[in-house]
Amino acid sequence: MKSEIRKLLISKRMAQTSEEIAEKSAKIIDAVIKSGVLEAKKRIMVYMDFRKEVQTEKLIHYLLAHDYEVVLPRVSDDKSTMELYLIGSDEDMQASDFGILEPIPSKERQVASHTLDLILSPGVGFTKEGYRIGYGGGFYDKMLADIRDVTVCALAFECQMVEELPIEPHDQKLDMIITETHIYRIGDDL
Repeated sequence: MKSEIRKLLISKRMAQTSEEIAEKSAKIIDAVIKSGVLEAKKRIMVYMDFRKEVQTEKLIHYLLAHDYEVVLPRVSDDKSTMELYLIGSDEDMQASDFGILEPIPSKERQVASHTLDLILSPGVGFTKEGYRIGYGGGFYDKMLADIRDVTVCALAFECQMVEELPIEPHDQKLDMIITETHIYRIGDDL
């Protein structure tokens, strides 16, 4: 069931033109900046977009320019976990085997997930109740299960919103979802 939903939602996202992606992404990034989700946050994890996800490069540059500590994830070499690294510029990133920009591994810049203040999450599909479906690796759900008191906000296109998703016990809820047309606030304190 989840694999069919993933295929359908990825095909919807991929059907958008590059111009639509850029225009909608700009609206989403503007909404992130104006929404208040960044207030009182210092260390922010952001993903690097690929395959027509919400584009994050401009947001990363904005955060770096405004003295936020920017953290990017990378899948460990053994593909078992997600590792997190602080970046200070584009020079701290390299292309992965899949062509996705990711942080260059460095013991000095590696950070633990419980030190984050905000996670800006990707995903394949989302519900207004704050559930998400990812690509099937479970990396975000594993990380989110291990941390508390960290705001988790998904960046998504409205075409990725669905009425319901199959929910499993390990699935973690989000606090907020920002699309090009809506801000869905799920958490009580948002």
